[in-house]
Parts: sequence; C-alpha cells; structure tokens
Amino acid sequence: MQKHPKQAFGIFEDGHSIRLAHIIHANDQYYLDSVDRVELEKPIYHAPEEKPLQDLDLDSMDEAPDDDNLKLDDYSPDLGTNMQLSPSDNLFAAHPLRSGVIALNVNDEYIHRVTENIPKPNNLKRFIRDLIPADMYRKGLWESSYVKVGEHKELWVSHGVNLLLDYIQSYEKRSKLHLYYQLADANDIALTDYFRTLIAGIEKRILLVYLGEDYRKIFVFENGIWVDTLPIQITQKHPEPEIIYSKLALAIDSSSYPDPEVIAFCGDLVNEEILAYLRSQFENTELDFLGFPQLVVESERTELYDKSHLAHYAVPIALALKALTPDDPYYNKSNFLPSSVVEGQKVFKIAWHGFIVLILVFLATMFFTNTLLKETSLNKKAKRNNAELSKTLAQRRIEAKEIQEIRANLEKHQKSIEAMQLVLDKKNPWSYLLELINRKLGSNRISWLNNMSVDKGKLHLAGVTTNRSNVVDFADMLPNCQIRKVTHSKIRSVDLWQFELISDLPEVDWMAVIEEDLARLMALKQSYGEQSGSGAPGSEQTNSNTLRPFPPQLLLAAKPEQVSSNDAAVRAYNEFIASTLTSNIWQYREKGQGFLQRFRNHPLGPIVRWRTAYRLYIDKEYDFASQYLNPMLQNRDEYYSYAVLLAARIEHAKGSDRFREYYRIMRNDFSRSPLNLIVIEDMRILGL
Repeated sequence: MQKHPKQAFGIFEDGHSIRLAHIIHANDQYYLDSVDRVELEKPIYHAPEEKPLQDLDLDSMDEAPDDDNLKLDDYSPDLGTNMQLSPSDNLFAAHPLRSGVIALNVNDEYIHRVTENIPKPNNLKRFIRDLIPADMYRKGLWESSYVKVGEHKELWVSHGVNLLLDYIQSYEKRSKLHLYYQLADANDIALTDYFRTLIAGIEKRILLVYLGEDYRKIFVFENGIWVDTLPIQITQKHPEPEIIYSKLALAIDSSSYPDPEVIAFCGDLVNEEILAYLRSQFENTELDFLGFPQLVVESERTELYDKSHLAHYAVPIALALKALTPDDPYYNKSNFLPSSVVEGQKVFKIAWHGFIVLILVFLATMFFTNTLLKETSLNKKAKRNNAELSKTLAQRRIEAKEIQEIRANLEKHQKSIEAMQLVLDKKNPWSYLLELINRKLGSNRISWLNNMSVDKGKLHLAGVTTNRSNVVDFADMLPNCQIRKVTHSKIRSVDLWQFELISDLPEVDWMAVIEEDLARLMALKQSYGEQSGSGAPGSEQTNSNTLRPFPPQLLLAAKPEQVSSNDAAVRAYNEFIASTLTSNIWQYREKGQGFLQRFRNHPLGPIVRWRTAYRLYIDKEYDFASQYLNPMLQNRDEYYSYAVLLAARIEHAKGSDRFREYYRIMRNDFSRSPLNLIVIEDMRILGL
C-alpha cells in the first residue's frame, strides 16, 4: 500500500452500473477532477445462463487468432475500424488509471459480519474455515478485517472472487498497463468512515441513507459515532417518493432509536423531487444531500458543482478519499484486497538478511569489475577515438566529392545563363507587350485597340475608350510614350474618345525573369526537398518521440451513400482524394480549393477541408493548415472531434501550449470515439 499517493480512482459497482471518481491530492487540497459512469448489459455478479449446445450457431463462431501478442496500446494501422470495446473498458480507457491508485468496493453479498464471539487473531483461520465454504478457504479466496461499530468490535470476512477487480485486471492485461491497487473495502465501511470525518464533533442523531440500484441501507449515527445499520425494504427498481417515505418511516419506527434530527441522502435514486417530497413529510427533521465540502472543483463541467449529482457518486468518492488518506484516525483499517494482489505489488519481497547478501555480492562484484575496468579503459578510449576519426575522415571524403560535383554543376549553369543572356537580349518583346496591354485593358473596361504596328523602331497604337482618363493610363504603361491625338465623338448618346499613341518598344529583362524563376525553384527545393521529407502522406518519418500519422482507416472520409452518385461534386471529390495520396505538393491544394469554391455548402465540403488541412500538416505548412481547419472548430457537428484532434497536433507542431486544452477536450468529451486510440497514443508519446 502506498502511504502518500497523489491521485486515486474510486470505482464502485452496483447492479447494472459502474461509477468512477478521480481525486487528486496536491498542495494540501483534494481536487475532484472528474466523475463518470457506464451502464452494463447485465450486472457483474449476474450468473450467465448456459446456452444449450444445439442452440449454438457453430458456423458463426470465429476462430481464435494464433497471435497471442496483439497489443492494444501499440496501435497498428492494420486494426479494423469496427473494433468495439466493452462499456467498462471504455470507462477505464477514458481515465489515466495508471497515474494513481485504485480503490474499489466489495459486493455486499460476499461479506460476513461477525458481531458476537469474535475470535482472537491466533484462532482466526480456524474460525473462518468453519464460516465460509471449504473450497473457498482452500483456494485462499477470503480476507478479513476488524471493524469498530459504536463501542463494539466486529469481524468482517470477505469471501469469493471480487468480479469488479477481475474486470479491471482484465482491462489492465489487454491494455498492457501497470495499475496499482490500494484498497478494496465494503460499501458500509467506506460510506460510514467518510461520514464520520464529515460530522465529527456534531452532537446530533443523524441518519445516512443510501438508495442505489441494489445497495440500499440506513446508517444510524449518535454524536458522530456509527452505532447501527437498518435495512430498508424497498423492492421496486424505481420507487415513487411516497413508497420511499413509507419504507423509510417504517424502518425508523421499527427501530429502538428516537426520531432523527438530520437525514443525509445519497445514491442513484436520490434527486431533488424525492428530497422535496420527503422534506414535506419530515417537517421537524433537516434533510439534505450528502455533501463533500473538502473537495475543490476547478473543472468547467457544471455537474461537478451539483450536490444532487455528486450524491450519486458517494461510494466511489469515499473510496478514493480513503485511498488517499489511509492513516486518517476516523477510518477503519479495513482492506479486502486479495493477498496475492498485495504481495504482487511489493517492490522488495525479500527479508532483511537477503539485503545483506545482496550488499556483499554487490561489493564483491564492484571490486573485481573495478580492476578490470581500469585495465581496459585506456584501450576502449583509444578504439573509440580511432573509430570517431575514421568516421570523420569518411564523411569528409564524401563531402569533398559532393563539393566538387556541385562546383562543376555551378560552372555549367553559369555558362548556360551567359549563353541565354546573349541569345535573349533585346529579343521578342511581343509576348511581354501583349500581356501588358491585356492586363491594362482588363482593368479599364469598355476600351479596345483598332491598330497596333511598328514603324522605324517605334510602336504605334490606335484605340477607343469611353473614359478620357484611360488614355493617360495607357500612355503611362509604355516607355517614352507620346499622345499624338485624342478626338471625341458620340454613338447613341455614349461618349467615345479615339486616341493615337507612339512609344518605344519595351525592353524585356529576360535574365531577371530567369533568375527570379531560379530563385523560386531553389526556395521550393529548400522547403520541400530532402529536408522536409513530405512526399506522400504516409511516408512521414517517425520515431518514439514524434506523433505518428493517422492510420488510413481513421482518416476522415465520405460515407458510401455520400459518393454513390456520379455527379460533378462526387467526381471532383474523388479526384481530390486521389491527389492527397500523391507526392505532388500543389495538385491537392488546387483541387481542394477548387472544390470548396465551386461546391459551397456541399455535404462533402467539411471532409475536403479537413483532408486539405491534414495534408498541409503532413507537409509542415502549419499556418495554412490552421486557416483551413479554423471554420470546422466553430461548429460542433459530426466532424468536430476530427477537427479538435488535428488542431491539437498542429498547435503542438507550432510550439503552442493550446494543444493541451484540445487533448483535454478529446479525453473528456470524445473518450468513446474511434479516435480515442490515437488520442491515447499521442498523450503517451507527449507525456500527458
């Protein structure tokens, strides 16, 4: 048992539900991090009915896999997307169980309470052998603890298999985790121990009432001391407030105790409606939910501030608090964890004389190895230096060869540039001239040219425009241009201006164009060459310290019914998806942007947007990836979990701490999503 754990997870089963509470102990405060629950198809302690052999569908049975080394923690892209976890596994996977200790309850039906003729410790085993079934005693399936109830000492004996512990251990084995089990306690003890710390020093008669699915009891306290337990005979699964009141009043009247001054309620069945009705019936008694004033809540989840909601998690919270403070004087020193589990968690399993032997062996080994190390250290150092020098020499030879090749290529390139300069100097300005005129006419609408010619090295232009100021703009675009003539006329009440211009032919600096293109090419190679390693999306280099790409089957993709037709949008979508799988860094951008512009508000639009952002993330274009992804973060639709997970990765790659918040959202809100496998792996790599 750990003496001062920092985190504890209280886990409680009752009927069809498993409830969990996560409490953190830090800075002398107890922080309630989260509560959670799942509903099971059948109770844990429900014996399954045997199915007759003739009713079994033998053809539908799958053969067991031959590979016993399947690892759920190490995700493989070969795993199918339809792999489903049990509800309990989903609950456990949604919380970091390995970061704290586990405290769980023992089912009430497996507890024997011995109130009279308590055996002494030296006769305990003989007494228990006569108390429980013989096969359980032989197998060691029992644990015992002494419990103080009022002024009396009782012996509590747990027997049989703790199936809740089996559930958690099975999950631990499948997930390849290492969990620490701190406490297994009876429901009565966990609740009353916590309640005694809450009412210490209050001299009143108080009842603590727990109303769960199967577990329903009344605990009587006199002046802060637990004195008795009363049964409450409610058989209905969901009783009405009137029935609860009648059974509660019957239990109080049938007991030998006066009417209580205070009643605290907790359990699944308790809510505001029931409490309001009971208050109207118990007019002279103070009624309220069981509270947890020592817990600090910093979460944004509003239900953690609701007393009626927390009252449903009274037992797991009490278990977690007891696991965090085992030395509290108000707590009974009870623990029904199997001895095999306790012994298996011990770090050192040898006696004191074993440590002496280990120390002697260590000293002898250190003496002989120290002598050997001194003799070999110089030899190893010489070999290491020789190896480093040989490696450096080989690298320098390779670098020298590459430098010679680069120098030769640069010289060839220089000669090619000089030759191109001689060939292209003052050649063919027409393509540049036509592009210049076309651009200018495009920005000055309702303007056209009637004539363009060259005479004695001069360019002559004649045209028409509807705006006289356009004539000046046309003259400004040409070198040494003169306006020869401007005349005015009207056609159908529209003003027209005929003009004639004469200018020098523009000189095109072809070398500047070539060098500009060359600079862009070099920048492109530097960004997307061997250093970026983008390539196809699945070829990203990974190691144990980096995040792995999404498995192909978990990438966001259209449903079959969305692409069943053969319309233009579906064809454009299929072309875009194909482009994301190639190493071309421009094609998928053009097709993705074209789809979003052409098919606005199309159902396939969010998928195209996300896949574009994901490919930009793979290509290390994090700012562009964020721009594409941001609109998806504004809508909590079916694609929101994909957007949040990709945003977490992008923020981490950009060095921003916002990725922690995104991973917290994935862990709390989408723990049952198929993406949870990626989230668990990412958080393991990032150490979250």
